[in-house]
Amino acid sequence: MFFFRLLEPYFLQLKTTVLERLKAFNIVQLFEFLVTKLDAYYKSRIATVLNNRVHVHQKSRYHAPKTDKLSTLSCTNRISERVFEVKNSKSSLTYLVDMDAKICSCPKGFTGAPCKHQFYVAKTFNISSPQFHENMWCSR
Repeated sequence: MFFFRLLEPYFLQLKTTVLERLKAFNIVQLFEFLVTKLDAYYKSRIATVLNNRVHVHQKSRYHAPKTDKLSTLSCTNRISERVFEVKNSKSSLTYLVDMDAKICSCPKGFTGAPCKHQFYVAKTFNISSPQFHENMWCSR
């Protein structure tokens, strides 16, 4: 138990400084990143510091979609307390949104990244989601 308490600050630092910048949103992306991309990430960061370059990392997970993209969406079915069926009237496609797992069946949301369908459900049903800031409901 003592060993895990020693490691906790290191994993917290890894999570807040590295994974948020690289947009790793779920455990699958975390594992894939640690296995395949961590070495390249550190090389890139070291080169950035040595070359005195400043990068601004934006967190797209917190950017709300524009209102016009939400206007074509509608919730057709509430499957359970936090699972919804969202239909896009423009493309006639229907996607499942699971707010507990923070995923959607659309191509973007399937990876765990935030999508307009998740935002629509969170906004429409006033469900809090770590994918988006609470104050976004009024901002767009």
